[in-house]
Amino acid sequence: MAVPSSGQLRLRADINQEVNGNDTDDNVSLGTLSNEAGFTDPDNMSEFYGYQACTAPTQIGSQSFSINTAGNLSAQAIMRGNGGCDITECGVYIGTSSSIGSATKYNQHSTWGMHSWRYFNVSGMASNTTYYCWIYAKNDAGETQFSLGSTTSPPPIIPVTGNTETKSGDWASANYCPNFNFNGGFNPIVWTNSSSYTNIDVYGNNSTSAFQHATNNAAYPGCKNTFGAFSPQSSPRTKYGAGLRGTCYDYSTCGNTRYIYARYYYSGYSDLLVTTSRACPSC
Repeated sequence: MAVPSSGQLRLRADINQEVNGNDTDDNVSLGTLSNEAGFTDPDNMSEFYGYQACTAPTQIGSQSFSINTAGNLSAQAIMRGNGGCDITECGVYIGTSSSIGSATKYNQHSTWGMHSWRYFNVSGMASNTTYYCWIYAKNDAGETQFSLGSTTSPPPIIPVTGNTETKSGDWASANYCPNFNFNGGFNPIVWTNSSSYTNIDVYGNNSTSAFQHATNNAAYPGCKNTFGAFSPQSSPRTKYGAGLRGTCYDYSTCGNTRYIYARYYYSGYSDLLVTTSRACPSC
């Protein structure tokens, strides 16, 4: 706590507490305290009005933050410079503008030790939105904000529930690999999506071609069959014969693993990807 800015100064109670962090020292002279506080001669009591032995926090390191598909923002950092006195409050500012003046402040911790990590979590972020984040730390001398930059939250996961993918054909038999005329996949696929349309792709990983989905630009190698778009429906929907037929050549070899994927997606949503695999027998 800073020395009072006005009124009576009591040497041990007011000044020594701020300079040395205690009020139990004996025979503390004005000259000694003045020197420890960095003042020059002559020594005057009035120099101590409003004196603080620390400054506002000066440095944090290794900071980062991210937002997941559930809209939860997570940030972390390590305290490198607390200004010479303990942190009494820390948290984050979050906003959709690069100006901290329009951001929302979240007070999350009442302490932060030097060279220790702090983790900050705030929920309720909107999807497909760019957010700016600042970590702040406060001590008796003041508050400092440290910019973490910006990131764009991901689109929501497509709201598919109750999905099941039943292996069928060669994928359910002993012919799944190696097999150069693979004929199998999922039969049936069952799912519910009551709030958006649904596209479904089924594809394998052992072709020389590659499938690339425009929504998230993620490449998954293999042949592909597309089914959809299916309109929203609140009860379970069944798609039969959602497989890879005839033209999907399997180039897997003994001892490797074969994969077939089922992907649910629609414009404006990130994908729900289901992965199934079987290890090819040893030769």
